[in-house]
Amino acid sequence: MRKFKIFTDSTLDLPEEILKEEGIEIIPLSVHFPDGKSYLDRLEISAKEFLARMKEYVELPKTSQPSPHHFLEAFKNAVHNLENAGEVVFLGLSSRLSGTFQTAKMAAEMVSKKITVIDSKTGSLGLGILALKIAEWLKEGINREELLHRVEKFKEEHRLFFTVETMENLVKGGRISRMKERVANFLNIKPIFHRTPEGEIAHLENVRGRKKAIQRLIELAEQHGKDFEQKIVGITHAGALEEALFLKEKLLERLKPKKIILSELSPVLATHSGEGTLLVTY
Repeated sequence: MRKFKIFTDSTLDLPEEILKEEGIEIIPLSVHFPDGKSYLDRLEISAKEFLARMKEYVELPKTSQPSPHHFLEAFKNAVHNLENAGEVVFLGLSSRLSGTFQTAKMAAEMVSKKITVIDSKTGSLGLGILALKIAEWLKEGINREELLHRVEKFKEEHRLFFTVETMENLVKGGRISRMKERVANFLNIKPIFHRTPEGEIAHLENVRGRKKAIQRLIELAEQHGKDFEQKIVGITHAGALEEALFLKEKLLERLKPKKIILSELSPVLATHSGEGTLLVTY
């Protein structure tokens, strides 16, 4: 089997045990709290710690991508360890959501032409599942051209849907107005969002009540996918474990997927969507 090394950023939301098993290495983004303290996403602050700390401030934490130096060091070490004979792949959060992909691409061009940098056009466990598929494909010994072809096919079939419990973080982040939030709260409206083919996050529809929002996630997953017995389904949550477990139970019944991965939403992503986020992807 040909040697390879896969890097991703910290928004992929795969559990630590899977990362270790597959040898996938994280290049972390950072979160910065209003008191001036900064942490490497996932490495220096957990999802639970982040949600607890976020409640302490009126302002939202800020987020930032990894530095070019961080990418350069990681790529140089990987190329050296593989003795220029293996495949080095970086898979990043959608370029429509972060500058991480562009920074990684610049760093890779400075190190070696053999480094493949991929814009996932997704995030969270969408990114995580694609990382697992890339690991699987590379174990087959495929070349770069075939790898990129399979990645594009994955993107075409890929779906991601999520809902939020509160719009507070969306308001603070400037994504909706305070007036719209008040109306939504009064009417108990819960928005559903989805990932577009271009890799953006867009509002899809509204439903009344949290239970209906969760039910709608199940329906959307079922309506927009097929061949689930061959697919990995991902469920990510931000402080909503009980509802995530309920979602997992229902998706197992309805979709009968090859596997379901359940994880916590990374601090960087939770900054924007807030506590109570529930996400389904495949």
